[in-house]
Amino acid sequence: MQEKSQPTEKPRSELPIEKQANFEGSWTNLMCERLRNPEIREQIIDILCEIEQLEKDRPIGKYIDDEGKEWECFIKDDKQANFTRYYIPRTREEIEKDFDEDLQMVGQYTPINFNGEGSRLEDTVVGGRELVDLEAIYPSTGEKYTEEMQNITESHEKGHVLRTYNFVQSQKKGLLRRSHRNWGGVDARFREAFDFSKIDYHGEYEKIKENLIRTGRKEKMMEEKDARFICEAYLRMPMEIAERMSQLKNYFGMKNNEVFTKEHLAYAKEHFISDTTYDNNMTQFFQAIPPEKEDAFIELINSAGI
Repeated sequence: MQEKSQPTEKPRSELPIEKQANFEGSWTNLMCERLRNPEIREQIIDILCEIEQLEKDRPIGKYIDDEGKEWECFIKDDKQANFTRYYIPRTREEIEKDFDEDLQMVGQYTPINFNGEGSRLEDTVVGGRELVDLEAIYPSTGEKYTEEMQNITESHEKGHVLRTYNFVQSQKKGLLRRSHRNWGGVDARFREAFDFSKIDYHGEYEKIKENLIRTGRKEKMMEEKDARFICEAYLRMPMEIAERMSQLKNYFGMKNNEVFTKEHLAYAKEHFISDTTYDNNMTQFFQAIPPEKEDAFIELINSAGI
């Protein structure tokens, strides 16, 4: 007697949008799996190659920090006293090798601390490295991050190590921060998918102000216009755009080169923050994608190594 075949489970991408949403597993593992997809990997390598060429022959100088340690940075011109060399772009082969090593590294372990200053990318570490703060405080509430928030944060910071779109490498001495004044080509494609004038920062400003007063940190207060300027400048950065787009793909459990659609975007605008209880400027991020920018956003999220 022939056994009945068991029905196969549908791929997540074929489920209704609401069933795809709110992925509950490891967002880091999901992101790493997606970045191993040949198409996504090639998109990242293409962007990194373009960025390296944008910085070709820019003058580099050295500086000494407050602790007496010597670092390098891009400088205005080669006439400055601290000029040392011109930037030589990595080859595509070098970029591919570095990316594959970094992808393996971020999947193996996570550097952590407990200083309460927040998770971040350590750009002075050779090649860059994520640092996850287990005592981080959520700015809007003054409370410690939940496990779910840390899950999202870890993936976000690890993504910065892999999509170093604001930096170039510096002869394995660390990362060199690119000046926004030199952003062209690929950087413009990121910015043009948004209208940052649509951001309404008042509500976020009031929440942060209230929390600073409640926690006795009024010295960190600033004018609303200054807070808005900082928020907009932050969200314009290609690396920050990329990792928030990555958060959206993670939210829908995308593990390969699935196409992110306007339907996904509409659902995320309505449900992402309430489902994840995490708003790392995602409110302002969504505000900067008005209907007239949605086509450009969809093109970007499907082509920028996300």
